[in-house]
Order: sequence, then C-alpha cells, then structure tokens
Amino acid sequence: MASIGSTSTIAKNLDEYQHIVCSEIRSIPDSNPYKKDLQKYRVLIIASFAKLNPILASLRSDKDLQEWNHFAQVLLTHISETLVKARINQKRYDGTNSKLMRSAFDFFDVPEEEVDRMLQDVY
Repeated sequence: MASIGSTSTIAKNLDEYQHIVCSEIRSIPDSNPYKKDLQKYRVLIIASFAKLNPILASLRSDKDLQEWNHFAQVLLTHISETLVKARINQKRYDGTNSKLMRSAFDFFDVPEEEVDRMLQDVY
C-alpha cells in the first residue's frame, strides 16, 4: 500500500491536534465563534479514526487509503487554520461551510447539522 506512510503521518497529526484542541478549548471564550468549530472538529477527528480502522483491517485497495487521506488532510488543514483564528480571537468569523468540509463530514459519516444542534444546546 503506497499510501500507508501518508496515512500514518496524517493520523499522527490528527491525534496531536486532538490533544492541542482539548488542551486549549477551555481557555477559548464561549463567545468566540471558532470554539464551536473546534468542538465539531474534535467529533470529526474521532469519526475519522473510526472510519480508518475498518479500512486498515481490510486493506482492500490503496484507493480507500487515498480517499481517507484526502478528507483527513482537509480536516487537518481546517483544524490548523481554525485554531490559529481562535487563538488570536479573530473578529471576522468566516465559518466552516466550505464544500470540502461538508464533504469531509459526509465521508466520515457525521451529520453536521446534528452536531451543530447538540453544540447549540451546550452553548
């Protein structure tokens, strides 16, 4: 499997960002709109690992890993960008409704609207 190296690197980075977000989320004010996005991404990270497990267990084709890598990299990029914006408390909120992120939620089988509703109840 040619993509296994990239998969392990992306998985390691997602795990690291999960730790960073969990460590910093408490210090981000609830009024910061990026906090909710970071919470959503925590759910998506867990879902990405849940999706990766059966792919690795079956190892049917490199195509499955390539697809996981693509969406996991999209997630990783958005987490990184959102974390920077949250840290500086950027005032102009641009949201997370990019087509790529919607596709990532779909790929990882996470109903974004349901996560939004649950988080709205918390905040």
